[in-house]
Amino acid sequence: MATCGMYDASGDWLYRTGLPAKSGVGGGIMAVQPGRLGIAVFSPRLDAQGNSVRGLAVCHTLTADLGLHMFDASQRAVPAIRRATTRRSVKSNQRRSQAANDYLLSVGKKLRLFQLHGALTFASIEPVIRSLTKETEVSEVFILNLKLVPRIDHAAANFLADIRKELSALGKLIVFTEAGACGQDLIDAGVEREAFFSDDDFALEYGENRILGDRFPNPAFGGQTPLAECDLLLGLSAHELAQVDQLLGSRTYARGQTIITAGQASNELFVLTAGAAMVSITTQDGMARLDAFSSGATFGEVAFLDRSPRSANVTALSPVTCRVLTRADFDELDTLAPIIKIRLLGNLAGRLTTMLRQNGRELASLK
Repeated sequence: MATCGMYDASGDWLYRTGLPAKSGVGGGIMAVQPGRLGIAVFSPRLDAQGNSVRGLAVCHTLTADLGLHMFDASQRAVPAIRRATTRRSVKSNQRRSQAANDYLLSVGKKLRLFQLHGALTFASIEPVIRSLTKETEVSEVFILNLKLVPRIDHAAANFLADIRKELSALGKLIVFTEAGACGQDLIDAGVEREAFFSDDDFALEYGENRILGDRFPNPAFGGQTPLAECDLLLGLSAHELAQVDQLLGSRTYARGQTIITAGQASNELFVLTAGAAMVSITTQDGMARLDAFSSGATFGEVAFLDRSPRSANVTALSPVTCRVLTRADFDELDTLAPIIKIRLLGNLAGRLTTMLRQNGRELASLK
């Protein structure tokens, strides 16, 4: 088929179209991309070599549009999905209430993260599309990381843009992270700019917020969390809460204001009662977000417990109100209210244990 299937035009056909094929004087052409697909066309008008005129044009157009030429090295059957996991194994750095975390863990399959690699072409994108379609019965949010994708051809970009529209009509969402140069190709194919995130963390947070929806409203930008519902003070009686309330100072911060600076002494523990804040470090590329939390969370606890200097910056993402426990007041609890101190330490230990378990799940998912 490759060398003589198209009569005297076989050489030109293989050079231009790149698919083994057999034509017939009745006007039919059958072409194949070995191991992947077959094409059959029929149109009786023949050229001087006895091949279908329209059939030649259709096959050549399909090859060009879909990148089917068998001499194209990028068409090698390289699996495009390097890693696929769910919200049960990975999570954003956004700290949430225990109830919200438990809910997200219970419905973890609603959010899926795919890390793709290699050139995305017609040949390699099909398994990705099939996986997305297969998981729509249980999943609502799909995150595609393109960091290891050096290029995407127009066929693959169009397929991703089309599947995104189809799933959007079903109430599903596909977003992209670390798209690099591929981002413009996807935008040209019809993907909105709002579908792109700089890294997985921000995309995971966005997807989690979508899944939580109205069931767990995000208290980051409004509302005051009662002390009894703050992570540090869970389980305290009304009398114990009143005692702690007397110890805690109160501070407010404007959006963008620094709450903690790396290198500072760690003599205070913060309880966020309104607003949202972010933990970050300075890198060669600028700033990297390590953690984020909203009303009800405690922060600064690691350095506070081991008395080490602050290792990162904390910045207000919105107007913030904090209750502050100083080390001096914390130490006084040894004699004033040892039971309260034990419970505070227990809550801190529980939070740190939860973080370690999550880190373990993320490491396990990389294997």
